[in-house]
Amino acid sequence: MERSTIPFPSQSLFKGKSPAIFLGCLTLFIGMAIFQDYLFSRLNNTGFYISESLLYNSLWAFILPFALVEGYFLKQLYTKNRSAFFLIAVGFGAVFSLTHLLVFAGYFVTISHFLYSPTHHFSPIFNTAISNQLAFLFLIYATIPFIYRAFLKTKAQSFKPIAANYPEKINIRLGTKITALPTATIQFITTDKPYLAIYTADQMYLSDLSLKAFEALLKPGLFLRVHRSSIVNADCIKTLKSRQNGDYDAALKNGKTVRLSRHFRSTWQQLLH
Repeated sequence: MERSTIPFPSQSLFKGKSPAIFLGCLTLFIGMAIFQDYLFSRLNNTGFYISESLLYNSLWAFILPFALVEGYFLKQLYTKNRSAFFLIAVGFGAVFSLTHLLVFAGYFVTISHFLYSPTHHFSPIFNTAISNQLAFLFLIYATIPFIYRAFLKTKAQSFKPIAANYPEKINIRLGTKITALPTATIQFITTDKPYLAIYTADQMYLSDLSLKAFEALLKPGLFLRVHRSSIVNADCIKTLKSRQNGDYDAALKNGKTVRLSRHFRSTWQQLLH
């Protein structure tokens, strides 16, 4: 069975219109933060420098790359144990918020070295950031694991197969009569234009249904499309023999042989294990 991979939620930021939406929200948030700095300076009669305010509030632009890194580690360490998961969330909140502030302070000092004289120093910037923003960043990074877990649950529910009732018998016309053929007795079906030939252990039936229509009636995983013109009951295969070109010949219980095409290998790969 093919395994489904569930992406980290933030991967969706790179699809469709999401990048523009994210950048728009980030720009709006930073603009509001700068405006707040301006109001603070006006109310307290302090100097306001838009370049410094913009540089300081670039702190928020680091959230996305750190969230992506956190998502990578979450995929490696994810557990369904609630206590362990809670500890991971708290640990990630502490580690990523502190790392974020350290990287930001280094970035701030590096950029200010080229823009200002005298330049800013690491300790005052880091101390200001940690006293003003640590709690908020901790909340963000500690919440991301819970968002991730909720996302996994939603995806798992959406991936649940819909229960399907496949008929145990299929009506087959034999001349003027219609017989109910048990699907379990079908060993393979192949095209015999303009009909389908349906083979059981000891008899062959003709049907005017299409192969695609029959495929929809039969239980997947048991009845496998192995060729553009053939469906095989996996329980009726006795042996497989390679043709040395990617194709195989399947010997069935009724003595017939059916070719398994390499072009449909994804549906019958399980037979080789």
